[in-house]
Amino acid sequence: MKKKILVLVLLASVLLTGSVGESMYYQEQHHNQILRTDQTYDAGAIYSSAMIEKEGLFYLFYGSASSTAVDLKHDFSISMAIGSSPFSFSKYPLNPIIDRKTIGLSANGSGIAPFDIKKFDGIYYLYCTLYQKNHKGQFVVFQSADLYQWSNYTVILSDANNNFAPYIYTRPSGSTEMYYCYEEPGETNFKIGKALGFSPTMFVQYSGNPIFATSENTPYPFVDTVGGYEYLYYAKKGSGINYSIYRTRKMNGEFKESASELILSPSP
Repeated sequence: MKKKILVLVLLASVLLTGSVGESMYYQEQHHNQILRTDQTYDAGAIYSSAMIEKEGLFYLFYGSASSTAVDLKHDFSISMAIGSSPFSFSKYPLNPIIDRKTIGLSANGSGIAPFDIKKFDGIYYLYCTLYQKNHKGQFVVFQSADLYQWSNYTVILSDANNNFAPYIYTRPSGSTEMYYCYEEPGETNFKIGKALGFSPTMFVQYSGNPIFATSENTPYPFVDTVGGYEYLYYAKKGSGINYSIYRTRKMNGEFKESASELILSPSP
């Protein structure tokens, strides 16, 4: 789990720095440990992340399970760390910044994990997966004007599938889409779907889902525009907790596995 947050932060930093494709740089950097499970509120586990830059500082939001958490896969609150670069952070002294128990998620197996953060019209939106025993995975969003005070969540997507890891993409045309992974009933591999955005808090599932599926597990998707082309980035699970990162370019309106290329792989 400690390694996974590092991979996700690196994916976010690709977008922030515009360094997509410079895989050697990220291969050299990906061993740097940026967070440790060294506080009571995150001693159980650290998992998932979302990062944004504001006035020269990087704000990293991450899932944090406390030392008393029972279900270390789901009992997450959200904590924050602040840094002058995307590879060096100090934890906010008043963490967790969003405590799961104060928003009605105190039961074992209930929590929230952040996966993306965006700013629209002066308001920050933190997009998360919400876990509850009766729901396999809802997507919710929190809103803030300053990154410190957050509203309670709004559900933006909920269905019978195991939805996971939402990412919000604004196309060159200005339209907004949400990319995510999900498991269909009876299956164990994640496919990638999308939802069409009508506002930062309103999304409708695309009728043509899945937009990308292979015989392997492909979680943690995001989309970016590079050199005038749209690329879908996704992970493939290897041995243990290791993931490799791939990308594929949209051609004739579709993302195809045959066009995929490896851009980052874990080292021992």
